[in-house]
Amino acid sequence: MRKLVMVTIVLSLLLAGCQLYPSPSVAEEPATELTDIGSHWAKKSIESAMSAGYVDGYQDSAFRPDYNITRAEFIKMLLVATKQVVAKPTEGSVWHKPYSDSATTLGVYHDTDFSNEKFDEKLTRVEMSKLAVRYLDQSARPSVANLYDTSAMYKAVSLGVIQGLVGGDLGPEQFTTRAQSVTVIERILAASAGKKLPVDRLALGNADLALTGSNTRVYMYTPSVPLPVRYSYGDSMDVTITSIAAHDMLDINDYVVKGIFALDPNNKIRTENLKKKLVVGLYVIIDNKVAGTETGLNLYSSVLSMIGLGATGDSASIYAMDTTTVGKTEGWIYYTIDKALNAKGLDGTLPFPLFLTVGNKEIYLTDINKK
Repeated sequence: MRKLVMVTIVLSLLLAGCQLYPSPSVAEEPATELTDIGSHWAKKSIESAMSAGYVDGYQDSAFRPDYNITRAEFIKMLLVATKQVVAKPTEGSVWHKPYSDSATTLGVYHDTDFSNEKFDEKLTRVEMSKLAVRYLDQSARPSVANLYDTSAMYKAVSLGVIQGLVGGDLGPEQFTTRAQSVTVIERILAASAGKKLPVDRLALGNADLALTGSNTRVYMYTPSVPLPVRYSYGDSMDVTITSIAAHDMLDINDYVVKGIFALDPNNKIRTENLKKKLVVGLYVIIDNKVAGTETGLNLYSSVLSMIGLGATGDSASIYAMDTTTVGKTEGWIYYTIDKALNAKGLDGTLPFPLFLTVGNKEIYLTDINKK
């Protein structure tokens, strides 16, 4: 007996510190004219920080912008830059104790971030994000306020104090450089003064993906339903959506966008057409429990049909699944939606529903009651 099961994904618009180097913060004769920042991306921030006096160069007139910074060094810089009251050091204590104590009292540092015995270790980007978020958001300071890694990264990016690395990568566990640290502190100072900071949209989408499994509220202005979403097609098949990732085809820094354009670089008409689109990827897991006699499940992507090639450039992407055998298949499938229609449907009056159709049942993936 033949088994034919069709699962279609539908995008629909209803009408609707330094690396083992002496700390420059204790340099006897800090450099005033730096020799190694002339073409550095953080030159302006470094010069502003030097002028404000919360960071020094080295005695050899270098700043060493790409050296790592320690947790203690960053906290001292933050407290000095924001003019916090810090007690005088006591005899026999480590140099940073007044600053770590002050940061603890202020609620900017929690001992759940890292051990209070490890202030001399290198600072990671997620640790810097927590310090920045707590300084700017007093509701995050109490000891009972849990600030998890993914929440801290999302909040820091949404505030504009953290921007993405190459490809919008958040790099939460990467160590922070001296250049990055003064840049973040300059942004903290600007935000504290009431200035609205630019937000890295690609990084914000990636932060939301890490936090919720979806970035639809960044690109489609509507949050997803809680993920994963599961649906059983009788006793024969389970379908699970674990992640929803939207990509703006104008953002050439996005890895998925690069991969799609690389498939058809010489076809100008198709390439220009794609630039008008959002590409939405769904990470799908299909568990086929009953073998059929022929291909029973086809997952087709509008990106694939538009480009006319058999892959999206993502080695984990799915084009079709043979259900003649029992087993699991998982990967990304990509669909497109016109950005103009997306904007029209999200003008504040109409919801934008993204839903999965299995048989005759519609399973909503975005929360149409929220914007």
